[in-house]
Amino acid sequence: MKSSCYRSIEECSTPSGPTGHMDPCNRGFHPRLFTLFPFRERGRSHSSGSSAEVHTCGSEFRSRLYTLFPFRESEQVQTVHLSFRDTLKMKRLYRWIRLFCSAVTAITVAPRSLRFSKVSRFFVFLTVMLVCSCNVIVPEPQDEYVDGRLRVTYWEVWTGFEGEAIQRVVDRFNEMQDKVYVDLTTVSQIDRKALIAIAGGDPPDLLGLWSGVLAQFAEKRALTCLDPFIDRADMNRSDFIDVFIEINSYRGKVYALPTTPATTALHWNKALFEAAGLDPEVPPRTLDELDRMADQLTKFDENGNLVQLGFTPAVPSAWPWAWGAWFGAELWAEDTGIMFDTPANLQAYKWIESYSTKYGADKLRTFQSGFGNFSSPQNPFLSGKLAMVMQGVWMNNFIDRYAPDMQWGAAPFPSAVQGLENVSIAESNSICIPAGARHPDEAFEFIQYLCSQEGLEMLNMGQRKFSPLKQVSPEFVQTHPNPYIDLFIDLARSPNVCYAPQTSVWYEYLDEIGPAFDLVRFGKVLPEEMLPRVQQRASAKWQRQQRRMARRAEAEGGGTS
Repeated sequence: MKSSCYRSIEECSTPSGPTGHMDPCNRGFHPRLFTLFPFRERGRSHSSGSSAEVHTCGSEFRSRLYTLFPFRESEQVQTVHLSFRDTLKMKRLYRWIRLFCSAVTAITVAPRSLRFSKVSRFFVFLTVMLVCSCNVIVPEPQDEYVDGRLRVTYWEVWTGFEGEAIQRVVDRFNEMQDKVYVDLTTVSQIDRKALIAIAGGDPPDLLGLWSGVLAQFAEKRALTCLDPFIDRADMNRSDFIDVFIEINSYRGKVYALPTTPATTALHWNKALFEAAGLDPEVPPRTLDELDRMADQLTKFDENGNLVQLGFTPAVPSAWPWAWGAWFGAELWAEDTGIMFDTPANLQAYKWIESYSTKYGADKLRTFQSGFGNFSSPQNPFLSGKLAMVMQGVWMNNFIDRYAPDMQWGAAPFPSAVQGLENVSIAESNSICIPAGARHPDEAFEFIQYLCSQEGLEMLNMGQRKFSPLKQVSPEFVQTHPNPYIDLFIDLARSPNVCYAPQTSVWYEYLDEIGPAFDLVRFGKVLPEEMLPRVQQRASAKWQRQQRRMARRAEAEGGGTS
């Protein structure tokens, strides 16, 4: 079988995905896995299982592999799905096969003038094996100690004041005991690099991830289930706000614990409200009120161009999937899968479309092209170009930094359905133990401290967020720099809080929603045409994933993923 394509680590690390939270390895091929077999790459993979997907030419070879490893099904070709541990086993096997072939080749292609005796051939064979093995025999990693304490590696994404906050927690843990030393390292593009390290058999002991990627990691079997550790430590899952355990679980198992949670709310500029003749202390209570206030807050120049916008569903761009929640829509159900083409979601997208109808799609596009980066003074809300915006608990940090004189307020984003109150989006940064971590017990000792009331309040006060625990100290709320911190905590406890579906095909689903959202908001496609299209395409991807999981369960003797 002939190899035709190899991908480099740099290619695999190319950023992609919404909101800076990367789609793991772009759901593509793992570069190191190409050393397993010289098989042909099909192009770009959009699968959600393990990273190794290879073509095979012979049905006999494929059928033999079926008895050894879990597999997945593709649209047009039969493919092989290898778990991380199976990948490493196959890598070692292939290395020794390669050594054997090298030794045999060295003997068989020798010049005819060299007439080896049987004894000579044996020694030549051993010599070639020893020489070749120098390049593939890798010693097992050794435990490292710092001042007599076992070194535990911890990869985290935070920098700046957020990085300083987690470093204080790490330093406190290192000071309070003499057995474990946690070594914190800041890593960019952490989910991609973590997948590479896990597949390569050398992951960190602790890993910080965003809750939105946990389903993909868990489906790839790249994470260690934390349930046994939680039970042995007598930790109570009920100590956490319910939604943050839900978004850190996959198929009923906890794979991570929340560290810095977030919810979203309406933020408004009180000065712009007052200038438009609105009460600066009274935000909209319903979606109809928000639309009317947005009209009053929107301004045009003498040429009819927009110079100030009351509100737009296009800002921020992080949650194009979420607007249906304020109309009572759901995107996903465990038993039925994709739920996009629903009456409630249709109402949401007609509301999104209404803004381009009112203000003009071209005028909106031109006006929004002048918006600056989120983390800058040119942010449209911070610069006064946008009067109302839905944002997370972190927005206070950027107001303090880039618009410290702004008078602003925060309130629950208004709903379109009477009685549907306190709707919000929940997400979190989380801590987990990668599959194959060398010191899982010691790693969980740190998790146990980090997820204590002391650890979480120290971290979230430093990052100006709120604790995911149900109980917090009075001082935490009283001294918190965000004047609306109580609001964001209450929204996390709301029965109407929503979050990204915990499915391993979520990014494939989002790949359909994002472009469709843009087409609707710019008036290019009617919502009635767009919703069935997204439903059909996303459902096909979910059904393929279901078939892959069924094939893997069958190969594993009825186990579940």
